[in-house]
Amino acid sequence: DQSLTKLVQTQRDKGLTQLDNKGVPAGFTYLGQFIDHDLTRNPQPLPAGPFDPTTLKNLRTAAFDLDSVYGQGPDVDDQLYAADHKHFLVQEENDNGVPDLVRNENGGALLIEPRNDENLIIAQLHLAVQKFHNRLIDEGANFNTARRLTQWHYQWVVVNDYLPHVVGQDRVNLFLGKPVTNGFYQPGNADAPMTPTEFSTAIFRYGHSQVRDSYEVNDLSEDAPIKVFDLTPGAEDLRGGQNLNERTHIDWAEFFEIDGAPAFEGNLSRKLDTKISESLFNLPLGAPGLPSTGTNILAQLTLVRSSRYGIPSGQDVARAMGIPVLANNKLGLSQTAYPDFHGEAPLWFYMLAESELKENGARLGAVGGRIIAEVFIDQLAVDPNSYLNARRPFTPSVDHEGAFTMGDFLTFAGVVEEEPAP
Repeated sequence: DQSLTKLVQTQRDKGLTQLDNKGVPAGFTYLGQFIDHDLTRNPQPLPAGPFDPTTLKNLRTAAFDLDSVYGQGPDVDDQLYAADHKHFLVQEENDNGVPDLVRNENGGALLIEPRNDENLIIAQLHLAVQKFHNRLIDEGANFNTARRLTQWHYQWVVVNDYLPHVVGQDRVNLFLGKPVTNGFYQPGNADAPMTPTEFSTAIFRYGHSQVRDSYEVNDLSEDAPIKVFDLTPGAEDLRGGQNLNERTHIDWAEFFEIDGAPAFEGNLSRKLDTKISESLFNLPLGAPGLPSTGTNILAQLTLVRSSRYGIPSGQDVARAMGIPVLANNKLGLSQTAYPDFHGEAPLWFYMLAESELKENGARLGAVGGRIIAEVFIDQLAVDPNSYLNARRPFTPSVDHEGAFTMGDFLTFAGVVEEEPAP
């Protein structure tokens, strides 16, 4: 724990290295967070010592079925739905005059997956999924058809827009349309859904490096971008659990390419590296027995949990996958500074360093990128209800031009601001 605490002190980005990733709009950072919450949920507190992760229970279905949004449907989770048991309950206008999730008097959102209100960006992604479904209902679909089409369009975006931006099309092609036995990951059967702990505890936490310190949310914050988390008393930030207002209501053109715009001019992701932006570095999280001052608490929790779960090192995973191994000295981890690492690096740190060294931070490297591509494609391949297994080949059917992207998903959902007429 002391060595891991020491390591995270090197990860603080004081604004000197916050490089733009010009190929990846910032919305993909939060789409990744949304996907993570749709695949896995581990409520287990940080264990005090070594822990067998095979005893964990996943509270999500490990499928791209949006159970994080739909719950068990209107017959069971009726609090999420309108009286017709078809539409989601949403606020078309809250007290501040902007669309919002349904919230209680304290600002907390009415959700089956409370993590989707951790910040106001992911909260508005959740709202967009609800409104995509509601529009299909308005156009005459029954509930089951609207849910299936919402799921399939979401899955299409994951495979054809999200993954190419994050891991690269070449790694998607390694698995798309191939037998599940083609790779290292062998998904469990439908009665025992699981994802690898290397994926859920380490690799798919790559997005912590992509989070910027602040964002231009809309034109009102153009001159004063809003921090994701700002601990200054009275400061406005994007943390969840609060009503949206005109300044925090997202103009999605600042986060995704809309209508295939050739030159994206909005917020870009941070390049992938071992640094964490100031806003996220100071996130007030902690755990019993761990230092809680002067540390990157979020990264520390990731690293300590991985250690106690017995997650293999980055070098171990690279060796097993037949990928050239990066030595610790290449990662900036000297034997003198970290003797009890024994020349091996935590998988999460290794994955970020690999992305920085081998891909210039533009996308995940060979270890991280391959694991995510394989888990995603294989989960969809073994799900009999995914669009990959549709009886007739599926292509997006809602209004769009050209390739269907996340921008098109948001446009159909009715959450994209219309440009004023010239």
